[in-house]
Amino acid sequence: MKLIMCECCGSNQLQSHGGNSLICSFCGSIYRIDENERILSKEMTDARIMALFVEAEKHRQAKEYGEEIQVLAKALELDENNANVLVKLGRAYRVLNFPGKALEYYERAQSIDPDFPQVYSNTGAVYLVQKDYERAAECYEKALSLISAADVDYPTVLANYAIVLARTGEKRKAAKFMNKAEKLGYQNGAAARKMAGLGTFSRLFGV
Repeated sequence: MKLIMCECCGSNQLQSHGGNSLICSFCGSIYRIDENERILSKEMTDARIMALFVEAEKHRQAKEYGEEIQVLAKALELDENNANVLVKLGRAYRVLNFPGKALEYYERAQSIDPDFPQVYSNTGAVYLVQKDYERAAECYEKALSLISAADVDYPTVLANYAIVLARTGEKRKAAKFMNKAEKLGYQNGAAARKMAGLGTFSRLFGV
């Protein structure tokens, strides 16, 4: 039977993690699986950290990012080598417009877990905002090499990569990625197309 939800937190946010593993992007639990996604072994997130993730998520939903950071800092004290904690901290600092701090946490996360797709997609978002399109493209390409089409973040990664491609002049290729993202359920297509400078006609003609 295929693994659909994380056994630790109940989330369906499972992502590819290397060649034969899945990772829960919410709590960070890792499952080694066979070709049929049957569990061979698992590394579950500590219950104390899981409780802090739940508390931090409530603050994130309320846009209380300072409070979210305080909670996540407690989680990091419990496990300073937890890549998922580091990514969440980086995301909170990115939203608060502290890109340098965000990159610091993402770099630490990458050194701990180089197969975690969210490390690269979140790093790419920082470079996209900074208009460093070359680095952003590298990050999104790496994220796409690690993430599967079934992953919940896949359409967003495609759309952001499309924006990067369009900003570097590859609008035909960008349109194809944007079209694919929208077909997979990406909800912010209109805003992303505006950022990319892609007209609605590109949805029809792929240019």
